[in-house]
Amino acid sequence: ERIFKNPTRLQMEIIFLRGMLVNESVYMSVNHFVLPFQYQGKEAVSEFWIDPDAEKKEEEKDGGRKIRLLVDFEIRGLGDFQLLADLQDHKISMELGVPKNLSAGAGEIQAKLQEICTRNGMRVKMMQVQERKAHYRLLDVFPKIRKKENGINVSV
Repeated sequence: ERIFKNPTRLQMEIIFLRGMLVNESVYMSVNHFVLPFQYQGKEAVSEFWIDPDAEKKEEEKDGGRKIRLLVDFEIRGLGDFQLLADLQDHKISMELGVPKNLSAGAGEIQAKLQEICTRNGMRVKMMQVQERKAHYRLLDVFPKIRKKENGINVSV
């Protein structure tokens, strides 16, 4: 709150960057973020699509909140990656598409990911690491985007 009343230059830059990198809209049923970063000295950019209240399948109805996450990222010199994950009740289901040049090491990547998940208190329900063949379509992953029922009625 104090930031908006009398912001410093750094605070203004943070507000500006947040506005560029985070898409928050009452008209969008999912959260959208863009995150540029460096990985082992290589430039990278990542795009996150997150549904904090994803639709549950019949067998998931009794569980807690389900979060669906789609992450597209490119690491210069390595290639394009895509991660689709569902998180619910400390259980994770994950599909990671890797560039062709890394597909031979898919088993090693999967073992490391399982170790990271376990170390962070998650149980792996399903994990698949394979060569990325095609992009997931956003509307297939997040069908709520298509539905009009998430809009706001502003008629008077």
